[in-house]
Amino acid sequence: MLYAIRLGPMENDEGESVFWYLGFTKLPAFRSLLATGDEDGLRQLAKLYGKGQRLQCEPALAKAGKRLGFVSQPMPELIRKVRGFIAFGRGLGPYGGELLERDDLPLLQLLWAAAMFMKAKPWQWWSSTQPLKVSVVGSVDRQFEGNLTGFDDDQFGITLYENAGALDRMDVALKARDVPLSLQEDGMAVTVTAGPEWAAEPMEEAYGFRGIPVPVKLQGGKMAKIDPLTLTILAAALEAASWLRPDSLTGSADLSVRDTHVRVTIQAPALLV
Repeated sequence: MLYAIRLGPMENDEGESVFWYLGFTKLPAFRSLLATGDEDGLRQLAKLYGKGQRLQCEPALAKAGKRLGFVSQPMPELIRKVRGFIAFGRGLGPYGGELLERDDLPLLQLLWAAAMFMKAKPWQWWSSTQPLKVSVVGSVDRQFEGNLTGFDDDQFGITLYENAGALDRMDVALKARDVPLSLQEDGMAVTVTAGPEWAAEPMEEAYGFRGIPVPVKLQGGKMAKIDPLTLTILAAALEAASWLRPDSLTGSADLSVRDTHVRVTIQAPALLV
């Protein structure tokens, strides 16, 4: 069987609007190609990878598929999950490609934790100026100063700063309009951005939230390469933050990925009455 799906539209290197067509044969492996329209994309998939296969496609491709011998079938759940995961990586652009090329990063765990975080919406109770006490034990023992972010109903996340007093120093720098200085604090963060619409919809169908999580590591005012420990801590921090409530100021989460294990505990400040 060859099961075809579509992602897009997106821009190619020449600035043209194209779609990405993916053909699944033996799950979860797939083949892919770019084309400007459904008939062209499906025709190429069938020619290159469909010989001797039963041809099936997602319902959105039913009209074009029928003319080419594809039978419309509901999307299998595993393909839906893979589709969302691919949309996550492609939605991050070149940076996402770098992440997906590695097999040592807990990206699926990050997506599940982001889903919990987006459902809980802890940023509705604490602003980005209120510091969180964050402790990490396990494969590493660390203390962070954290904060929750929720900007304009468009970007939501958590940041963990390595040095105490980071939020105060950033506030002073921003009031002095010294943006470069405000970006000098070392740490890590994950922010769920709106992302391109074509990627947000598959993400919502697969993982239950609309957006693209963007994990970053900050060193010396620049983005550093994400490592497995950093991403494991970020995923656990998202889950821990999802347990925070005005009447429950402590949230914890355990996460084990291969040889890495962390327990992240977040202590939030009491709300002002």
